[in-house]
Amino acid sequence: MAEKPTYKELETRVKELEKSDVERKSVENVAQVSKQEKKTILDSLIEHVAYQDTEMKIKWANLSACESANMKHEDIVGCYCYEIWARRSAPCPDCPVIKAMETCRPQAIERFTPDGRYWFIRGYPFSDTNGDILGGFEVVREITDQKHAEEKMRKSEEKYRDLYDNAPDMNVFIDAKTATILDCNRTLVDALGYAKEEIIRRPIFDICAPESANYIKEDVFPVFVKSGKIEGEELQLQRKDSSKIDVSLNVSAVHDEQGNILYGRSVWRDITHRNRLEKQLIQAHKMESIGTLSGGMAHDFNNLLAIILGNAELSMDDIPEENPAHFKIKEIQTAVLRAKYMVKQLTSFACKEDHDRTPVKINLIITSALKLLRNSISTNIDIRPSIPKKSETLLANPTQIKQAIINVCRNAAHAMRKQGGILEIKLEHVVLKESTARFYKLFPGDFIKLSISDTGHGIDPAIKDRIFDPYFTTRRFGEGSGMGLPVVYSIVRNHKGAISVDSERGKGTIVNMFFPIIEKGPVSG
Repeated sequence: MAEKPTYKELETRVKELEKSDVERKSVENVAQVSKQEKKTILDSLIEHVAYQDTEMKIKWANLSACESANMKHEDIVGCYCYEIWARRSAPCPDCPVIKAMETCRPQAIERFTPDGRYWFIRGYPFSDTNGDILGGFEVVREITDQKHAEEKMRKSEEKYRDLYDNAPDMNVFIDAKTATILDCNRTLVDALGYAKEEIIRRPIFDICAPESANYIKEDVFPVFVKSGKIEGEELQLQRKDSSKIDVSLNVSAVHDEQGNILYGRSVWRDITHRNRLEKQLIQAHKMESIGTLSGGMAHDFNNLLAIILGNAELSMDDIPEENPAHFKIKEIQTAVLRAKYMVKQLTSFACKEDHDRTPVKINLIITSALKLLRNSISTNIDIRPSIPKKSETLLANPTQIKQAIINVCRNAAHAMRKQGGILEIKLEHVVLKESTARFYKLFPGDFIKLSISDTGHGIDPAIKDRIFDPYFTTRRFGEGSGMGLPVVYSIVRNHKGAISVDSERGKGTIVNMFFPIIEKGPVSG
């Protein structure tokens, strides 16, 4: 039989029990405080947080989750999550909580709901100390504003890219250290004829004409690296087919926080058409001056020829034909008559009056001119007219227009006389807008465009600006007077039209003549 504890032992045991009870209450109090803290923290979150068991029944939900379902905590507990938020009778097929419990790893998805809102949903597995899955946490955050901002940014980027790609100027981003192309817009791609992949990461010098490439490498690029800016440099780019484009170059630098140049933003403006029109304008002014000078000289020279011819004819009357001097004077007469014809050409070149102008159909004039031409050029030249049966009406001198057409066609035939080729005559109705008309010294409006093209050797760029100069010719002595094209130029300008020439060595020549259209009236062919 056990001995009864002494009073002292009982007192000690009571104290131990009292201490144990105090410790137990303290632990319970700490646990209660900790539980309340966690609840307060979770309820303060804007994310919807819910704990679900393995059957997807809600065991606990924070305040945001309850408010999103418009339910009290005690009402939401025990319900299936998919019934509350997805309005479904079965779990969602892409539920991240189910996947998290299956894989024992966190999962996340984005979901768009019919009310027009976006959600970012995360699932976390919850297990006991043995690793057995007890349930899962679902954390949901609304990202509608973020998605709208991303969509706005995407549209803004698309708009910028569209503006960048479709800008009228060529835009190129260039590495400041290597001079390689980092990016370019579609305008440059289309202008050069390369695929974009063929341009990116190539040195900028590779797309330039050889003389411009050296200039950029030795002068322009070092200036950019030093100053960070280039303005108004005029250069040439070389297309994939080896043809060239005149451009005006502007470059500005983009710097890092330390002020070092990261890359250059360059704008290349195509000025090929502008340069061509400027040359034509200069040529027009030059020809106008030459015409005025030629007209004055022709009249004075014609007076001198009249004296020479008159005296030669009087001398021939006084000298018998059997006298050798008679033959010599006759040669003088022949030479003077040839000179008078040349003076007539000069007078025609310089003349600005509208003599014998009537409403005409130019298609009929062209047809008539080509009939005469066929018998006077080599048979190895194929004449290909593209002339509509009906054409607009011009106010013109038919003889002069026919002369202009024949002169141009004979020049084209001469360029093809050895190898043969194709002579194409095309007539079309065009509308010249103000910018183009201004450079041609014309008024905007409707014009007939007569194009005469050949497949000959082309015109040397060194002499291209001189082809309309009186008496300038590349033919051998006796093959031409050098007045053919100047007379054509004069006829076209006197008919209030314009003329342009496009040519490249080895690729032939195109002569374009523009004549203003008039209202219909009595017409002659």
